[in-house]
Amino acid sequence: MTVRYTRRAQRDLTRILAGIDQENAVGARKVKLALERAMRTIERFPRCGFPAGRVGALGLAVAPYPYIIYWLANGDEAQILHVRHAARRPWADKG
Repeated sequence: MTVRYTRRAQRDLTRILAGIDQENAVGARKVKLALERAMRTIERFPRCGFPAGRVGALGLAVAPYPYIIYWLANGDEAQILHVRHAARRPWADKG
């Protein structure tokens, strides 16, 4: 399974890590490792997660951190759509 990132998802990851890095470089590294671990899970098990956001999208919590990754699984590709803090209003993008 190939994992690809939308521009939005790339921006999300950059903002999340940059924001944490300003406060705590070690913390940013830990969050980055957790995100990478979650992405590998999606790569190996593209249908894992819960239904979320737009029709057909799935979500996966990035434990133990408060982030959720949203993606679409299409054939042999997982397209990462969005990464956001779990305390925000649930993602309801329909398109």
